[in-house]
Amino acid sequence: MADRRPIKKQNERFHTTNFLKWFNRTYNSDFKVISEPDPPEAIIESSSKTIRWVEISNSFWNAGYAQDLESNATPGETHISIGKGPFGNMDKEFSKNFVEVIRKKLEKSSYQTVKSNYGKGYLIIPIY
Repeated sequence: MADRRPIKKQNERFHTTNFLKWFNRTYNSDFKVISEPDPPEAIIESSSKTIRWVEISNSFWNAGYAQDLESNATPGETHISIGKGPFGNMDKEFSKNFVEVIRKKLEKSSYQTVKSNYGKGYLIIPIY
């Protein structure tokens, strides 16, 4: 299997950037990325020296669809299509996977250190 880390990092930066554009515009703030420790994806700071953190975790309809998208986006990897369908129970399957993504993130003990070091953070979950 090809190395997916560069694609994963690009994806995380893309979603962090979009989140900050939205957040700064919506809340009239000026947060910017000051560090990318991984985890979390980014440490952000405002001009008033408020520090927060951002974690990105994608949620896919199912594992097959995730493999389809990721194999297609990764240079040197053979694309593995999920197929043409028809597909059933997509909402039920997606909602189960979405809840699982959140559950896994909330159970990670490594975020306790991040929270104690940087305070509150944002969990961003793009959905596919």
